[in-house]
Amino acid sequence: MEVLRIRTNNRFPLSPLAIGLGVVLPPDSSFMMFLGAALFWYAARKLQSQPGTRAHEIWVGSQEPICAGMIAGAALVGIGDILVKVFVLS
Repeated sequence: MEVLRIRTNNRFPLSPLAIGLGVVLPPDSSFMMFLGAALFWYAARKLQSQPGTRAHEIWVGSQEPICAGMIAGAALVGIGDILVKVFVLS
């Protein structure tokens, strides 16, 4: 993969990092990350002609905090789920 990226002057469409995460993470997590990326890509494309609006600020300008918050929230829910399974249901 890396050789193809170098030979195509960094225009290879697949990211080695994305492929690595796709191999390590469960399929449902990889699919949800893909859906989230597709949602933000679509929002950026639809709102690119409106750079000063509130919708553009939320959906295009703050992608990273929204995604980081969702990932952290999912991790906390997973930890809570494990704690309930271990201490309450066992």
